[in-house]
Parts: sequence; structure tokens; C-alpha cells
Amino acid sequence: MIKGTKDFLEQMVKSHVCPEHGPLLCVAWHAGENSYVIRCGEGHYPEEIARELTPTQQYKEGALPSVGGPLDLMPKADLGSGEILDQYMIRALIVYAQKYGLDAYRGHVMLMYGKPYIGLDGYLFHAKRSGIEYALRSRPLDVAEAIPEAADPRSLR
Repeated sequence: MIKGTKDFLEQMVKSHVCPEHGPLLCVAWHAGENSYVIRCGEGHYPEEIARELTPTQQYKEGALPSVGGPLDLMPKADLGSGEILDQYMIRALIVYAQKYGLDAYRGHVMLMYGKPYIGLDGYLFHAKRSGIEYALRSRPLDVAEAIPEAADPRSLR
């Protein structure tokens, strides 16, 4: 378990990753230790952390792809609050998508009020890949659905 002051640990989690789970590190208060500690997003307290790879190292070692690109459909802001996502939140979203076999760059996942969600594109992608018969259909509303008062002929007078 890695302990220290809150400020020091917050600087550490910005440039380091969990060796087992990637960039899902955060600073948490541990009541049993009466101290701030580094906690992995998967719920464990790592004994050691690794320095985050540079984009060149990521490319060479096949790690997480760099954020952005011409066909990148991943949201850059929280869809609920409108808060711009920093690089750590985007990387966590990429890891979340990979955990479920989805592609964050295709817009399969999003953040809403700080929580990750699978979007419609993600569900459709999963259904197609799993061989599940799924389709979306639409039709125009009839007058009674569009204007409920119009269903009563007396209201049209």
C-alpha cells in the first residue's frame, strides 16, 4: 500500500499507472491506515505503480492508442454536466470500453455526470458481434399520438 500526503499522491497518480489495470489510479482516504493512499480503480491498493508510457512507447509496445484522430467519435465532454474530459478521464473511458469489448473511438461509450455508460452504438455493435437479431424501426406519429386532445373529436370544434 502506497501512503503519503494528498498533494504528493495526486501528483503521482497523474503520471503513473497500475501495473495490473492501467491508468485507473486515484487518491483515497484509508481509515484503517489513518492516511491517504493510492487506490486502483479496480478496488485494490497496489504495492507499486509504474511510470506511464510515452506515446512512442505505447505505439511500440501496443499499449493504449493515443487520444484523438481524424475519425475519433469519442465524446470530449461529459454529456450530462458539459465538463471537458481531461486525458485521464478519456483514458479511463478507453479502458472501460475495452473491458466490454467495445471501441471508445467509435463512440460506443460516454460519460454522463461522471459515470461511464454504453451508448446506442455500443449496444448495436455488441448485438451484431454476438449474432443477436436487433433492429431499430421508426414510424410517423398519428394525430392522436402527436396531439392527445385531437383524439377526442369534440375538442376539434
